[in-house]
Amino acid sequence: MGSNCFASRRVRVRISSSPPNKMRIVFIADTHNQTPKLPDGDVLVHAGDATMRGTREEFLRFDAWLGTLKFKHILFTPGNHDFYLESDRSILINAMTLINEGVIIDGIMFWASPYSPRFGGWAFMKSESDLVNIWNRIPNEVDVLITHGPPRGIMDGTISGENAGSQFLLERVKIVKPKIHVFGHIHEAFGIYNNREVKYINASVLNEYYQNVNKPVVIDIGV
Repeated sequence: MGSNCFASRRVRVRISSSPPNKMRIVFIADTHNQTPKLPDGDVLVHAGDATMRGTREEFLRFDAWLGTLKFKHILFTPGNHDFYLESDRSILINAMTLINEGVIIDGIMFWASPYSPRFGGWAFMKSESDLVNIWNRIPNEVDVLITHGPPRGIMDGTISGENAGSQFLLERVKIVKPKIHVFGHIHEAFGIYNNREVKYINASVLNEYYQNVNKPVVIDIGV
């Protein structure tokens, strides 16, 4: 399978199977040092928060786990817990780390960003006004958009009743219209929402109590 990478690193090739002329993508997010059981697929997409405290040691354990998985490609974008990758993304050798960049795999364009609206002192966060510049970099041709934070009003509701998503991200997604937009960040909003243009996936595998109860989302996409 060929790939064209916008990033500087390449991912290790693994062997798995999928239906003819289909790419099977497994989506997860918010694993927080846990190692959920995953179904088979061609591409694993992890939409951020691999760790709890974002330390080097946590990422070494995460990378070792990724090395046991049998996917052809593993794509990862960090989340607000993943502090270490703000300064050193080279620690992950078993995944392609995407930070405001993309990759084309078998004609399917993936683009990923770890950023979400600022609150507290977490990693990879910016004000909404600063996020505009990031969201405007999302290519018009993107098929699978990966962000850690959700768009405003779509599976972004917290247990306190607030909407934690980015309004400017929502506006950009409405323009770009990717086939799939996957994110995490808000554990309690796990699920899938389809409209006529975009399939939205909140792929958080842990619930709001950090219990591993949500299953990975599996999608077959034509190639």
